[in-house]
Amino acid sequence: MKINSIGFFVSGQKSQNYNLLNSENSSSQNNKFIRKHPDILNQLLVNYIPHVSFTAKKFTPLSIKDLPCPCCGKLMIPMDVVNKELTEQVLSGTSRIAVRALKQFEKYMHGVEKTCFARIEEASRKSPRKSLQEILQGLRQESLKTLEPHQMAILEQVDKTGEALSPASKRKLNSLTAEARKLIKESSSVTYDPMTIDDEAENLVIFRRKIFLHKIADWVENLPEQDKAVGAEIFKAAQKLKTAKDDPDALIVKYSGVVTRKVEGQYVTMLRTSYEIGQRLILPAVSTFEHVRPKSDGGSKELRNGLAECFGCNNARGGMPLEQWVKLHPEMEDNYQYYIDTIISLINSNTLHMRENLHHYPRLIAETLRSESNGRIKLNITGLKPLPEAKRAFPKAVLAEA
Repeated sequence: MKINSIGFFVSGQKSQNYNLLNSENSSSQNNKFIRKHPDILNQLLVNYIPHVSFTAKKFTPLSIKDLPCPCCGKLMIPMDVVNKELTEQVLSGTSRIAVRALKQFEKYMHGVEKTCFARIEEASRKSPRKSLQEILQGLRQESLKTLEPHQMAILEQVDKTGEALSPASKRKLNSLTAEARKLIKESSSVTYDPMTIDDEAENLVIFRRKIFLHKIADWVENLPEQDKAVGAEIFKAAQKLKTAKDDPDALIVKYSGVVTRKVEGQYVTMLRTSYEIGQRLILPAVSTFEHVRPKSDGGSKELRNGLAECFGCNNARGGMPLEQWVKLHPEMEDNYQYYIDTIISLINSNTLHMRENLHHYPRLIAETLRSESNGRIKLNITGLKPLPEAKRAFPKAVLAEA
């Protein structure tokens, strides 16, 4: 729904509908009315703007390049910028061309992705004509060998924790870890032929962390009551297996591996594409819309409830309440201030052609953060300059889309 106008009632007058867009005939009429009834403007700004809802695409902070993430403090990059430069054509060509395109985004890459990119860049120097997909295939075996000792150590810890289980529960656990060890060993010798991979899908032997954790979770759910507490500890231990989010070798193994997707109504097993690999390296740094009060808890997509946050942090938080999230990451208190200081600086310098209602954003988001964090986050917004009189005359851009 596009909001083009607001209807309001003026005492002693007929209810009127005033266009908020820059239409040909409305601007002059609206400005005259606002000057005559300044109280109406105040009511608009205080009561209406905070509750305007919109699509994430219309949330101005998402378009700001080099905006620091309010969670981790790292610089973010708008998705539109990424898609413009890292096209499928560019990333699907030779690794020399793909690496050159990715290099301009290296400063935005998070730690795991930056390490992975450095390895790809080095391998590309030796084989510049290979694709990103082929480069990652070449790095796969070394990463598997690096991961294996860690994986075996975690499985050993799982079995050791299981010593306290009843005999029947322990036997089932040992069978699960034995199967996992076998898959880890056999995975290191698997090679993929892109031309025949779908035909060989049923015979592929691969250890997948997610599948192993699902099996452990199902096993814990069916444990007798006396083994439940130990089962919970075992699941915690199993979760320490490295993931593509926290380890470069795990990232290389995952994205050099196969994935099953539904294509034209049929499930097809295929290698991840060079385009997918290249986009994944920058994905955690892409700015996304974050609900301060989680959507799952009734949080709305409104100006007062929105933050631009990097995909990595947004994904990690999930639907956790803000107060709990901040307790886990106390450094966020300073990062929130860094985030809002940057936005205030841009508003004050008028370097962006932004909607006038963004001027009210620092106050609105400060109120929400303070409330949702139970007083823990207290932003200082005293650096925000007053809105110039010329811009206060008519809030022409309070519109948004929902």
